[in-house]
Order: sequence, then structure tokens, then C-alpha cells
Amino acid sequence: FIQGEKNSGKTFATMQALKDKRCIRVNGGGTGKFDRLRPDHEALIIDDCTCDNLLNMSDNYICRAYRRMSNNPAWTGRYFIVTSNLSFADWLKACGIKTREHYQAMESRFYVCRMFYEGRPHLAMLSRSSRGTAEEQAERHDMFTKFITRYNAAVGLYKPSVVSPDDGIPDRHSAYWDYFAEALDHAPECPDLGEADG
Repeated sequence: FIQGEKNSGKTFATMQALKDKRCIRVNGGGTGKFDRLRPDHEALIIDDCTCDNLLNMSDNYICRAYRRMSNNPAWTGRYFIVTSNLSFADWLKACGIKTREHYQAMESRFYVCRMFYEGRPHLAMLSRSSRGTAEEQAERHDMFTKFITRYNAAVGLYKPSVVSPDDGIPDRHSAYWDYFAEALDHAPECPDLGEADG
């Protein structure tokens, strides 16, 4: 899960980080938003929209995008990535996740990340996925580390289409600076932000 300001390069960097994968990007479409999803899509990118059937779609198993429709192809991909302007909790609410148990189940499924803009823009992890066996978690962490390294190399290349004087980027005089500085201090597991491999 990637939270960041509008027009900050979240989707651009995600697509660049996964450019060697077969990706599908969903950014709207109502009830038919997953109609183009195929079993061979390795990555599903939910771009600033909600996701139905979220508990199943983000689990460690082969799934179907729709619950009650017949003849829907199964999805077998390994990357389920959400980009949003909303916080993780607000996005889950928008997707219909309402109980504490379901929230905790969703939190265990995601690496929750946020874009920060001090120095150069970069993605930092706020919490890690804890779902599955130790081996599955180690494999997922390796996938995440490669993804975030490539993402952070790409996001600096993004050029906003429109630059606003009030772009939401905090500076040291902003009332929000303490929040951002504290969040950066609490993200020790973020890998080195150097150049991406390959």
C-alpha cells in the first residue's frame, strides 16, 4: 500500500519498478473494473480507487475478482499494489472494511508505505506484512525490498504535469513537519535508497 500526495509519481514509479512484469492497472470502472484481469497478470495495481472482495484479492491464494459472477478467470499474480491519496485506514473504510478483525487481517497482508519528500522523494515502509509462514514472509520481504529499491530509483525521475505553489510538501516551517520527521524516524527497515539493480 502506497500513500502519497496527488501527482507525486506513485503510479509512475510503481510501473517502472514492475516494468519486467505483466501488469494490469485498475483506476476506476465501477463494478466491472476487473473485467480485463487475466490469470497471467503478475501484478495488479489499484490506482486511486477502491477494491471489492479485498480480503480474498489480497490473500496468499489463487482467487477470483468477483464473488458471484460465473466464469471469471482466476488470478494467480504475486504483486497486489495499491496507490492512494488516502491513509491505509481510510482506504480500507472506503473498500468496506469495517470491523477490527478485518482491519487486522488486512494490515497483516500489506506492506504499508508512505511517500516522503524531504531531500528527494522516496517511499518508506511504515509497517510490514506478517501473513503466512516464515518462509512466505521471507520471500515476500525479498520481493518488497527489490520493489522499493527500484521504486525509489524511479520516483526521482517523475516530472509532475502541473506544479502548484501549494503542493502539500511540508518544509521545516510547516505545522506538519514534526509528523513527517517522526514517521521518518520510525521507518528503520527502509532499504538503502541508492540506485536500483539492473
